[in-house]
Amino acid sequence: MDDEVYRELFENVADGLVLHDPATGEILDVNRQYCEMNGYDRSELVGADIGLVSADDPQYTRTEALDRIREAREDGPLLFEWRHVDRDGREFPVEVHLSTVELDGNVRVLASVRDVSDAESIRQEHRQLAEAVRHAASAIFITDADGTIEYVNPAFEELTGYTGTDAIGRTPKILKSGQMDDAYYERLYETITSGEVWEQDIVDRRASGELYYAHQTIAPILDRDGAIDGYVAVQTDVTQYRIKDQILNVLHRLLRHNLRNKLTVIEGRADELQAAVDDPELETIAAGIFDATARLREVSEKGMTASEVMAEDPATRPIDLSALVADEQSLLADVYPTATLDIDVPDGLYVQGDDALAVAIHELMENAIKHGDEPTVKIAGSMAADGVTIELTVADDGPGIEPTEWQPIETGEETPLDHATGVGLWLTEWTVSRLGGTLDIRDRDPEGTIARICLPHAERD
Repeated sequence: MDDEVYRELFENVADGLVLHDPATGEILDVNRQYCEMNGYDRSELVGADIGLVSADDPQYTRTEALDRIREAREDGPLLFEWRHVDRDGREFPVEVHLSTVELDGNVRVLASVRDVSDAESIRQEHRQLAEAVRHAASAIFITDADGTIEYVNPAFEELTGYTGTDAIGRTPKILKSGQMDDAYYERLYETITSGEVWEQDIVDRRASGELYYAHQTIAPILDRDGAIDGYVAVQTDVTQYRIKDQILNVLHRLLRHNLRNKLTVIEGRADELQAAVDDPELETIAAGIFDATARLREVSEKGMTASEVMAEDPATRPIDLSALVADEQSLLADVYPTATLDIDVPDGLYVQGDDALAVAIHELMENAIKHGDEPTVKIAGSMAADGVTIELTVADDGPGIEPTEWQPIETGEETPLDHATGVGLWLTEWTVSRLGGTLDIRDRDPEGTIARICLPHAERD
C-alpha cells in the first residue's frame, strides 16, 4: 500500500488504530484517535510494549494480549472485548477487531479499537432494571405489539397463579374476569395504541378462579423510530384496600344516618321521660341519658369527620399557621369563655397543609381546654432547629392525659384492653401523618400535658 494512502486512511477512521509487530506485540504505529482515547502522545506509544495500555487484571494480561495478536496472524480476524487503561490509570472497556495487513513486505496485525464505555453503561442499566423488575413487589408483564405475553416477573406468578410457562405465548385475556364491560377495554386499547399511558383499577381473575382487584398501569414500549414495539403492564393488588374502603363507606353511612337517627329518638324519649315525671332521681336519670347521647353524638361526628378526612389524598398548599390558630382561638373562646388561651405563634410561619389541618389543631386546642376547670392553654409556634420543620405546641395545666388515651396512638394499634375512648387524637394523628408530619404527646412538668405537631415548612405563595 502506498504510504500516503495508508496514512490518509489510518488517520481518518473514527476508531483508534494500532499497528502491532505480531511476534513481540510492540506498538509500531497509532493514529490520533487512539492517542486521544488513551491520553498519550504518539511518541509515548510508538515503540512501547502492548502491556502499557492493558489493564492490571488476570483476564487482560500482556501474555493474553500477545496470544490474541498471534491468533489473529495465524487464524484470521478476531473480534473481542478488552479492557484498556489510560495514562491516568482509568480502566475502560473497549471492543477490539484484529486483522492482518502487509506493509512494505512485512505482515503486521492491525487493531481497530472502539471505546464502548457508553454501551457497557447501558448494559449495566439493563441488568439493574432486569433485577429491579424481577424483585419488584408489583406484578409486571411485558407483551409484544400484538399483545402476546413475552415476560412475567415472580410477583405476577404469585398474584395471578399463572407461571411463566403458563402465561408466556398467551395474551392478557387469560386474566379477564368478565367484570369489566367492553367500553373499559375499548378505552384501554385506544389509549395504549395511541402511545399514551393507561392507569385504572381493574377486576381480574386468578388461575384458581378467584377475583382480585388491581391498580393497573400499561405503557407502550417504543423502538428507535418511535413506533410501538410492545407494552409493559404493572399491577398492584388492591383487593384488601378495596374491601377496607367498602367497610369504611358502610361505617360512615351508619355513623351519618343510622346512629344519628337513633340518637335523636333516644333524646326525644329522654325529653318525654323528664317531662312526665316529678321525681328528682328519675330526672337525674333522664339528664344522664341526655349527657350520654351528647357524648356519643360527638364521637360519631368526629368519626364522620375522620372518615371524610381520610377519604381523599391531601391537596396541600402553604397555610399561614398564625392565622389558622387565631381563627380556632376565636371559635373556642365563644364556647369556653372561662378558658385562657395564650397564643405565641409569630407571623410568617407557613406549613404545607390542607383543610383537615384546621380540624386537627382545633381538636388539640379543645382537648387541652377540656382538661381543666378554668384552664390556661399555651399555644406556641416556631421554626425547628433543622430549618425545614415548623413546630406547634399546645400545653395545658390540667390533670394530664391518661396513658390509655395516647399509648395506642403512639404504638399505632388498639386492643380490646388498650384503646382510646374517642377518635379525636386519632383524627389529629391521621391528619398530621398524611401531611408528612408527626404528633407527640407527653406529660408536662409539674402538671398538665404538652402536644407537639411537627409539619413541613412551606414558602408563602
